[in-house]
Amino acid sequence: MSAVIDAAPSPQPSSAGRRGGKRGLNPKYLPLAATISLFVLVATLGSVFYDGFFSAQVFLNLLIDNAFLIVVAVGMTFVILSGGIDLSVGSVIALTTMVSASLVEKHGWSPGIVIPLVLVMGTPSARSWGC
Repeated sequence: MSAVIDAAPSPQPSSAGRRGGKRGLNPKYLPLAATISLFVLVATLGSVFYDGFFSAQVFLNLLIDNAFLIVVAVGMTFVILSGGIDLSVGSVIALTTMVSASLVEKHGWSPGIVIPLVLVMGTPSARSWGC
């Protein structure tokens, strides 16, 4: 029997991370830190100036009323992280929202027909987002 011995040296941990290394916030996390800081600041100011602002119902209403914005923001985050940027997202949302509102309210169409229609309307633009 022969034994194979690995002659490669084992990697030594870098001492820069333990002593004298850069301390502080990694620059790639700066936008996240700024967003969280602004959210805390606005929530604090809102609770100081408006009674009942700092309640669970207000935060739930923010999540419920703006759910479509959260979905779009998550999608756009992936597009931006992959190196692309597309400013037409807002205009596609506005167009499909107005078309659906007009068809349902003014023309009396069924939402069951309008929803698939506006989804198909927005799909060609989704291809340019990299989806």
